[in-house]
Amino acid sequence: MNPAEHLIILVSIIIGLAIADLLTSFHHLVRARERVRFHWLPMVWASLIFLQLIQLWWIYFYVLQAEVWRSYFAYVFFLLVPVLLFLIACWVLPDRESDDGSPIDLKAYYLREHGWLFGLVSLGIVVQVVSELLLAQPLLQPARLFQVIAFILFVSLAWTKNLRYHAAATLVLLGLFVGFAFVYTVRLV
Repeated sequence: MNPAEHLIILVSIIIGLAIADLLTSFHHLVRARERVRFHWLPMVWASLIFLQLIQLWWIYFYVLQAEVWRSYFAYVFFLLVPVLLFLIACWVLPDRESDDGSPIDLKAYYLREHGWLFGLVSLGIVVQVVSELLLAQPLLQPARLFQVIAFILFVSLAWTKNLRYHAAATLVLLGLFVGFAFVYTVRLV
């Protein structure tokens, strides 16, 4: 087994656990739907994080072909991206329905947890850029514009509680994600 095959197995396990946690949290919300006050923002973010997990796994197929992964420290650092995405997936929705039968308010949950959620996403972008530099990709490249805009928006989302701003920034980031996916995602064919 070469280093790339070894690493993709671990990355696949981490991404699989993140998807399982995200889907389990969604399942618990649907099961408790009579007591859940749904809000569109956490649902959109859960969907985007799900798509990001799939995109990351898709892209890593090619990224892991690089020789740099023969270094232990590059290997460990590289794992930070899926680990952070796992934590983000765990954070975006409440874990399970409350045992006491109290209502679950997704808007209140989002407002309480947005700082941590978007702080982790911002950190994930920084780690991603460093990972790309380890792959000897140039610092200045067209895709970096997407990352810089996203980083600025995510940091601002971590700091502000203004729901109108969150709504607007979410729509902009949704557009950035779709645009990036169409322009930069590698085809496996």
